[in-house]
Amino acid sequence: MSKGIKAPRRTTAACMIVLAALSSTLAHADQREDFLAGRTRECSRCDLAGMNFKRRDLSGADLTEANLRAANLHDARLVGARLAGADLTGANLNKANLSRAELAGAVLRDAMLYAAILDGAKLADADLTDALMGVARLTRADFTKATLRNVDLRKARLADAILTGADLSTAALDLAFLRGARFDGASLKEARLMGAEPVEASLMAALADPSQRVWAGTIDDTVSLISTSSRP
Repeated sequence: MSKGIKAPRRTTAACMIVLAALSSTLAHADQREDFLAGRTRECSRCDLAGMNFKRRDLSGADLTEANLRAANLHDARLVGARLAGADLTGANLNKANLSRAELAGAVLRDAMLYAAILDGAKLADADLTDALMGVARLTRADFTKATLRNVDLRKARLADAILTGADLSTAALDLAFLRGARFDGASLKEARLMGAEPVEASLMAALADPSQRVWAGTIDDTVSLISTSSRP
């Protein structure tokens, strides 16, 4: 008798699990549709790969761990947006405003961020390998332990930016404004800094290329040193 009772209970429990999973999937699909239609700004873990959000206002949007590979976010407004863990590989973020955005652990490999605004953005542990960030504004941005290998940061403004422990190997920082930036423990192996302005920048223990020497402490007059040591 007890065996006959237990079997239906197991079946009922299994059905409830299936229904719950189905309900969650449908709800997520509805959330994605609502986000695309502009009815909500909540779309964490949504699949938005290749979608067009050009010039769209997504300020404060929750896109945590969303798939935004190859998405078009050109000139989009993402002030304070939550993009932690999001995949933005190959995304177009040229001229996008990402001020104070949360991008910790996000993947931005090969992303285009020309003239983008990331003032006060949080990018700790983010992967920006091969990203194009020329002329970008990165004042007080946090790149702690971020990967910025081979990144184009020419003429970028990194005033007071935090790059502690970041990997900037082979990065291009020509003519970049680095006043007050912190590079403590960062790797600058084979990085280019021709004409950069690292006034008051902290480069303690940074692993610079031997031809540029290893800087330590706070540098007040480094422009001439970099210009001279970077000559072929």
